[in-house]
Amino acid sequence: MERVVYCINHGDRGLIVNDWTEIEISSDLHVYPCCTLHAFHFLDGTFYDEYLDGLPKNWNSLKHHSIDEIIKTFREYITVEKWQKLETTPQCCKKQCLLQKYNEY
Repeated sequence: MERVVYCINHGDRGLIVNDWTEIEISSDLHVYPCCTLHAFHFLDGTFYDEYLDGLPKNWNSLKHHSIDEIIKTFREYITVEKWQKLETTPQCCKKQCLLQKYNEY
């Protein structure tokens, strides 16, 4: 399956839908599906994604929601199927993880 992004958290195993190899939990108990989104949100206060940035405050906080609820939100939005076309790839994935040949979008 061809993808427009390379996700370090999926790596070569990315052929299996939503088969993330790790989950990141920040010191303030916010949950992220990868180190890139963790860094963006922690350092810049944004996911660089209209959908994720538009969710209610603390939607990914373990102080307010279960880890299952948080991961479900990420896994429903960020999927390998969406990475097959540039037009459907989430903005947060395009920001840092586009394959070189797609970087001029």
